[in-house]
Amino acid sequence: MKNLAKNKTFLSIAPSVISILIGFAIGFLVLLVSNPAYAGRGFLTLLSGGFTGGMKGIGNVFYTATPIILTGLSVGFAFRTGLFNIGASGQFIIGAFTAVFIGVKWTFLPPEIHWIVALLGAAIALAPFAQVLKLYQSVAERYTYAASIGIVLAIVAILAAVMSKLRWPAWSAVSVLAVWMALSFMPLRERIHAWSSESELYYTSLIASPKSAVLHLNLGVLSDEEGNVESAATYYQTAIRLRPSYLQAHINLANLYLTSGRLDDAATQYHQVLAYDPENLGAQLKLAQLLSMKGDYDSALSLLMRLAQEYPDSHEVETGLGIVLYQRKDPAARHHFEKALEMKPDSANAAYNLAILEEKSGNLDAARKLYQQVLRHHPSEVAAAQALKRLR
Repeated sequence: MKNLAKNKTFLSIAPSVISILIGFAIGFLVLLVSNPAYAGRGFLTLLSGGFTGGMKGIGNVFYTATPIILTGLSVGFAFRTGLFNIGASGQFIIGAFTAVFIGVKWTFLPPEIHWIVALLGAAIALAPFAQVLKLYQSVAERYTYAASIGIVLAIVAILAAVMSKLRWPAWSAVSVLAVWMALSFMPLRERIHAWSSESELYYTSLIASPKSAVLHLNLGVLSDEEGNVESAATYYQTAIRLRPSYLQAHINLANLYLTSGRLDDAATQYHQVLAYDPENLGAQLKLAQLLSMKGDYDSALSLLMRLAQEYPDSHEVETGLGIVLYQRKDPAARHHFEKALEMKPDSANAAYNLAILEEKSGNLDAARKLYQQVLRHHPSEVAAAQALKRLR
């Protein structure tokens, strides 16, 4: 059983098999509730019905199931790309209805292009559901999509009633839907533009949800990555104002202040984090780093020694101790770097700092090996690559 749990093929097939079995179980329960006397016979017919008519029966099964299978594949494909579509069943019904309507009623078309027109008509029929109306604020498009289907169906029903009483021409309903489709293109174009980049998506979403702390945080991260410190700080501050207990916003703002040299402001934010989460190890490690940057090595060591007792298995604490001791030119730094690497052999920070220590001590071969170790686990570490190039 343990081997099966690790088998990738089994893990990929198991959800589908379990879903089918659950579907059978629910179907049998429905039959049992509706007609207990014939539930067993009905369930066997359900299972074997497609195979009782020979090849023709099997062909009919595939003929009937293919549209549903393809609809399911469309949902699965979109899900693989990170999109979740809850409107596939409605899309299928509307598209199928339109295609059948054109196929049955538009007999004036030449047979060679009739099926092509039917397919194009099915595709065009879905255009009105491109969120022509901004129904709600802060709601995903997939939900407004579902709501807009109801609006269009209501309009069609009203037009059908009005046309029958007022004897309007048949093309009037088509004209209304054509106008609806034309109006749909502008919002659709806006949404396509919004999804053109991560920043555009956040900016557009912020217009609809200006009080979203998460959006301000995400925009702050993007500004931080672009090197726009003031803009990033403003976004983080807004996120904190909207949600004072938002730890990630406090941490990001503190880290921004730390890297830009605003140590006192950074300390304030780290203390804010600890006020909400006193056990936050990351904030305490950053405070120790901040104290060492200020030259207060004794306070930094005192904090790190306490953390070493509370978190004896933390490679980050051991690395922090090594860095502060190295700054104090204390030979005990080597022990803490080595201990950190024992705990986490792929720790880039511990290996890189130990490599610097070895290089300063004249142990160039050991330093090269450590730089290579850093690059083996973290190929994008520019500082280690430059140091290794320097030693060659």
